[in-house]
Amino acid sequence: MEKVFIGIPILNRVDLLERCIAAIDYPADIFIVNNNTVDAQFDLQLEDLARRWRLTVLPQSRNLGISASFNLLLRTAFDRGHDSLFIGANDVFLNPGSLSAAIEFPKSDDVAIYCLHALNFFFTNRSAVEAVGWWDENFYPAYEEDIDYVYRCRLAGKRLVDVPSAGGEHVGSATIHSNPDYLAQNYVTHCQLNRDYYLRKWGGHGGEERFQSPFDYPSYDYRWWPEPDSSIADRDWDRASR
Repeated sequence: MEKVFIGIPILNRVDLLERCIAAIDYPADIFIVNNNTVDAQFDLQLEDLARRWRLTVLPQSRNLGISASFNLLLRTAFDRGHDSLFIGANDVFLNPGSLSAAIEFPKSDDVAIYCLHALNFFFTNRSAVEAVGWWDENFYPAYEEDIDYVYRCRLAGKRLVDVPSAGGEHVGSATIHSNPDYLAQNYVTHCQLNRDYYLRKWGGHGGEERFQSPFDYPSYDYRWWPEPDSSIADRDWDRASR
């Protein structure tokens, strides 16, 4: 069987990542985006895991956040000759046969994402990115980016489908709940910043969008988003620690 590309971002909880990797039951090249930049012990644990499971680690100088991590994985897969890939989370443990079910599931031109466990573990391809665009990196570090992408799929005339017979266990928000500082920053500032950005971008929250183009700019289609520039560094969860 030809190997598939699987990409997983991580910020903490190597123990969950090992459970995630152990549940992968299809030949795969597995790439890990290491968004941790402050915990040397974490890096050592990840290096050990990568050596034992033959993972490729992509180290970062700061936390990219979910959207930029997804974009990095997409670019890496395409650059390595893959036209499709799986993107997952370290706190999702797939049921046996889920990857095979997704690979064998009939593909359709009007589907952008095939969900194994919602948008926590999904399958997508190059044509989806060409039609819908890259993930908006202004949603940082997490939350609302998935709602944004689903809405843009709808604007592009693309669907998301659940793969029958696929599924798994999801711990749910394991990253932020494993770190009190992340949890506090997320709910005090970051969630609201992302919600406010979504409101400006689409004129309403999820299910109540009024704009067909971002920020109601007719000259931009749904694939466009502004470069975040320095705003991301200012919102980096680990900035003070680093």
